[in-house]
Amino acid sequence: MNNKRHYQVLQKLNGVEAHEYDIIVEMLPDGTKYTLMASNSPEWSESYIGSELISAFDDGNGIVLSEKVNKKLTYYEFAQATILFDFVNKKENIYSGRILRVKEEMNINESQ
Repeated sequence: MNNKRHYQVLQKLNGVEAHEYDIIVEMLPDGTKYTLMASNSPEWSESYIGSELISAFDDGNGIVLSEKVNKKLTYYEFAQATILFDFVNKKENIYSGRILRVKEEMNINESQ
């Protein structure tokens, strides 16, 4: 049985769809590991190609983030984390609600 699944994350760059990231899902005895990796795209520098950018481990009681994740993220790191979190959310069907913009601004004190 193959305990790893491979997914590609594609992004349109300059009107061309490019393979930007890989997501590896690994089924382990104690849970599931999700890893976002830099693809082999020429957009990445040699030192980043194929490297792990962020990972998350689902132990059945919650999600544990890799030690690579700092409390303060750059915008690029935030985007990468969002890609991985969105993937895990969809794969595990954790949350499927919608977010709607409220047209009228409401003063919180007025609503009490």
